[in-house]
Amino acid sequence: MALQTSCCWLGGSLSPASYANGIYYHEADRLYIAQYVPSSLDWSEMGITVEQATKYPEEVMIRFRNAKGLLGSIY
Repeated sequence: MALQTSCCWLGGSLSPASYANGIYYHEADRLYIAQYVPSSLDWSEMGITVEQATKYPEEVMIRFRNAKGLLGSIY
């Protein structure tokens, strides 16, 4: 019999496999970043690719780039 909690099966042991599903969200022309992890997004509907680079928690800076260069940083 599988253990079920109020939020997920097996106490969340399957959760790490789905972390990448919740990094980026968008609506219309707005992009939301929910997780600060090394990753990239190909948002083909808007014609852009965004790369997120970080070594968090060793470094606190997070960099965002697209094909044209640095978009910005968060400290």
